[in-house]
Amino acid sequence: MIIFIFVLLLSQPYLFSNLGTNSLQKEQDSSIKTNIDIEDSGSLKTDILFPDKLIALLNEMPTDNGNFFTNRLDYNIGSLDQTYYRLKLQHMFNIPYDKKVAHTFSKELLHKQKEDPSNSIYLDLVAEISKKDNHNSQMPKDLYNEYTYQITCNCADSNPYLVYSLSKAVYVYQNEKSPLSLINLGNTILKSNIDENLIYYLYWYFDLLELGFPPSENNDRIIDIAKKLKYELNDEILYSDIQTLYNYILISKQVDNKFIVDPGYLNLMKDRLSYIFNAYELYYSYKILEIYDIKAIENYSDLFKQFHAAILTTSEHLYPIYVVEENNKIEMLQWQIIMSKLLNIDTSPNDLTTLLSQYISKSLPSNSTMETYYQVLFSYLNNLQYPFEKVEALKKSLQLDDNSMMSKYYLYQAYHLLGFELSSQEIDKLKSESQLSLDKKDEWGMVVALDIWLTFKIDQDYSVEYWDKIKGILKQKESVMTDETFYHYQILKRSMGEKLEQAQVANHFNIRKIDDMVVIKGERGEMDINSIYYYASLLKMSQVTSTQVQKQKEYIFR
Repeated sequence: MIIFIFVLLLSQPYLFSNLGTNSLQKEQDSSIKTNIDIEDSGSLKTDILFPDKLIALLNEMPTDNGNFFTNRLDYNIGSLDQTYYRLKLQHMFNIPYDKKVAHTFSKELLHKQKEDPSNSIYLDLVAEISKKDNHNSQMPKDLYNEYTYQITCNCADSNPYLVYSLSKAVYVYQNEKSPLSLINLGNTILKSNIDENLIYYLYWYFDLLELGFPPSENNDRIIDIAKKLKYELNDEILYSDIQTLYNYILISKQVDNKFIVDPGYLNLMKDRLSYIFNAYELYYSYKILEIYDIKAIENYSDLFKQFHAAILTTSEHLYPIYVVEENNKIEMLQWQIIMSKLLNIDTSPNDLTTLLSQYISKSLPSNSTMETYYQVLFSYLNNLQYPFEKVEALKKSLQLDDNSMMSKYYLYQAYHLLGFELSSQEIDKLKSESQLSLDKKDEWGMVVALDIWLTFKIDQDYSVEYWDKIKGILKQKESVMTDETFYHYQILKRSMGEKLEQAQVANHFNIRKIDDMVVIKGERGEMDINSIYYYASLLKMSQVTSTQVQKQKEYIFR
């Protein structure tokens, strides 16, 4: 991985003297096409390949309170919630919904609703799909029985959430509007405190009222409570969640309370539409714009259709789940390297350098070999002393003869960054495992084996000979490589003097340019930080000229 570190340190000459690469100058042209235009020169056009909206997405990951959140769409897991809102969005923008997805959604929802009644909030869409497809328009009997119980039970078991969702589903299924629904919700409102829950209760009440449900006998008192909300709610509650805000906007309209969304919030919301992937947030953003800026809806209609087409391919399954991870240390380390080293962006006041430095110095040795590597790399790039006890723990892990050297690849990379060399026994073992990986045609094993040879500057003749044996095999396997193997293979090719093609990188990560955003797909899903890290690293590496690489040859095998 020495080329990658070399790229990171081009602007840091005080750390540069010990770095280099083996560069056998062999330029090859790539015929792989990608979904975006890339110049043959290999120069990074930031506005095309790493545009401002992608940087904006990265900038949102650290929060003011010191937490760090990453998010992605995970194609391995289907989501009722995301499918519900994406189907709603498709209806909003007159996009025909995929019938297989819709039917899968209906089938799974009706099954899972029995296990988790909270899923009943999605039943209105199931009813709409059923009616649209001329299927049975009657509500399933077990759900109807639950609905009847909820609106008639004057007891602690009555749940306003279920009263609303089941009442609305019955209305959509069979146009039934029981007076008991709003009587029940009305009683809940009269007993409620002034908090976020009350906003939802009032929204549900007025939503059913708007559909023609008979009002509660306490309707005037409920309207009075809604009118007084504007004097009793603070912005922290109103802006805590976009659905809460939308609900309050509609309540205000119902009771003629004048309410204007903060212009700064509205502008940020419009700006974020081109780089967020959470269908829940997208849906309520568009619903708010329908009220305050209908022209913006028209402008963003094409944008949504482009995102929808690029992200959501035809599928018989549910649309992917939206995953949020909090304070993942590997992702935090990757983020800081992307921002400060690869993009040279000032990340204050949310810079993670101090936080990560303290974490590295105070935490116990990690059980993750990858995290250990990124801790060492971060320390190396920031000229920080890596804790002695962690160095000793790393050395101890390498001395254990429990796993192959290939499985300890990241530990060996960290070992090298800390200034250590391989023993003669380790070199013999590396040669044996290198041959075994070649015999098995194991692409990961071959890639990291040669990378270790090059990193520790061992036996130039063997390295060149090994490369000649494996390069044809790796080229054939390139299209089916994992993200991790592909990433290290590109670094290896650059180390061996071959040209790194931006088109190949864009093709592997299925790069799609949509308006002023770039969409990146990795194995873990759409827009995960690991894929962004690989993508940014390889783009940065593609900027390194052959002359710069050639200049470093003297540092290898000396």
